[in-house]
Amino acid sequence: MSDDPNPTSGANNRVPVFCMRRATIIDVARKAGTDKTSISRYLNGETSVLSPELRERIEAAIAKLDYRPNQMARGLKRGRNRLIGMLLADLTNPYSVEVLQGVGAACHALGYMPLICHAANEVDMECRYLQLLTTYRVEGVIVKRWASRKNCCTASRKAEFLSCSWTGRSKAS
Repeated sequence: MSDDPNPTSGANNRVPVFCMRRATIIDVARKAGTDKTSISRYLNGETSVLSPELRERIEAAIAKLDYRPNQMARGLKRGRNRLIGMLLADLTNPYSVEVLQGVGAACHALGYMPLICHAANEVDMECRYLQLLTTYRVEGVIVKRWASRKNCCTASRKAEFLSCSWTGRSKAS
């Protein structure tokens, strides 16, 4: 396998193929001339165990490679992915939009990422989304109308549910 960033394919290697591969922690380690343990320490704020010169090399490598940590991988390692599922029956309802804005602001303030699912007032779609959210191992689910069928979503029992009520005022008030 070549390290050439612009590999080619096709007859006589005349057709360029552009592959946008994101830099990994191993790429950063190679560029900084260290191991991935040092990069991990840097990324997790354990910089006191790294020399100032090594910290500078790591910073430069991260900037040069435009490295962004893989949040899914971090979630697997830590057992927390900071994802909150939100199931909305009707996204066109103004009340739903207000709830969505509030949930988005709360998630942002607490360091969570909401995964928004719009069921379009279809019970079967609600169930499919709840099952899908459990496969993403969301840390919780906010439901703004849950299907009344009790046996609908057996997979949803594995997720935590947050029951909430809206007590805020409309921005227009």
